Amino acid sequence: MTLARCLAVALALLGAAASPAAGADGADIYAKRCAGCHDQTAARIPPRSALEKLSPLHILKVLDFGVMMAIAYPVTRDERDAVARYLGKGADEPPPPASAFCTPERRIMAGSVLESWEGWSPSPKNARFQPVDQAGLSSADVPRLETEMGFWHQR
Repeated sequence: MTLARCLAVALALLGAAASPAAGADGADIYAKRCAGCHDQTAARIPPRSALEKLSPLHILKVLDFGVMMAIAYPVTRDERDAVARYLGKGADEPPPPASAFCTPERRIMAGSVLESWEGWSPSPKNARFQPVDQAGLSSADVPRLETEMGFWHQR
């Protein structure tokens, strides 16, 4: 075989390996990558019959972000999509109804936002300042403070 022909064959093989699996066959990918576990009876591994009850979107979410993420990472996105479409026969779960979300007028927390100190500061400016009326302490109280397990408290 000539050098030119060898290079042509090598480039063709590399191109086929690097090309996206746009026409990926879900059945073939399942047989090669998934059937070894899901076609057998084992604890904590859902059988194929259970997977077929899920929607393609649910299967894809599990492959991309769920418990199968570490196993599916070498599988291309097109292959994961093909497997999800091949296996998934169930319907997608309906989205939550509009009544499940708060309206802009409904407040779910009582009180002022300024009274909340959930991070480094009670204000978006990160000034780390608490006014006397909200702190419940005055400068006269400071000498009576002591620590307990790393936290200041009044005696």
